[in-house]
Amino acid sequence: MAINKVLIVDDSRLARLTLSRLLNEKGMATLEAESVDDALAVLSQNTVDAIFMDVMMPERSGFEGVEQIKSDPKLNHIPCAMYSGDLSVDAQRKAIESGAQAYLFKPASGEGLDHVLAALNAGIIADSMQKYSNTAALSAEKSADSTMTSSEHTEMIGLLENRTKNLARIVMKERKENESIKREMEQKIAALFQELQAVENQKLAHSQEELERKRIENDLRGQLKNTRGDLKLIGLVAFAAGVVALVSLFFVVYLALKT
Repeated sequence: MAINKVLIVDDSRLARLTLSRLLNEKGMATLEAESVDDALAVLSQNTVDAIFMDVMMPERSGFEGVEQIKSDPKLNHIPCAMYSGDLSVDAQRKAIESGAQAYLFKPASGEGLDHVLAALNAGIIADSMQKYSNTAALSAEKSADSTMTSSEHTEMIGLLENRTKNLARIVMKERKENESIKREMEQKIAALFQELQAVENQKLAHSQEELERKRIENDLRGQLKNTRGDLKLIGLVAFAAGVVALVSLFFVVYLALKT
């Protein structure tokens, strides 16, 4: 079975984001849920090929969530893995008992994810979890002796070291990404400031153009008013000249008739 779409169930946004990025880098699509109930709602509307379930979540634990999924005939075919920062033997045992096939430790690493995906893809219990598969015998043994063996202690130390290294890598990666985002935001702010300045300059230019337009309009109105006055004066002068011409003509005719 090929795993193409994965549901990540975790109340931590950062944990979901970290695992989602790793899965996306491997070409897988991801869906996210913040709780068991949220996950069941997502599963009622979507089909997924695998589920990564956090252990400690509000209301119901991831163990309960996996148990409910495995008890549902419509969902029990979906392979599940626990995704948690709990490195204890007891948590890993409970994971197998609830129906999970693998256990991915936080913060997730590419190597650890490959190991888990291989098990989920093959439909088997991961090699690292095989020792917990015989749950009845192990539960009886641990109930009689809850102390950690030397090999388990060594394994725990190794897991803690790997977890610390993975966490350091994630912190450095997040820091670089944050610095990159900061630079991008500073560039965007600078670009927006330049655009704002350009708009302000354009607005100022438009204001100056408007003032100039109003000045020219007022000048034209003044010239038009003066021109109208000149036309009236010219009209009066022409009328007076016409009257004088008529009077002169009348006087000339009168003298001619008299002589």
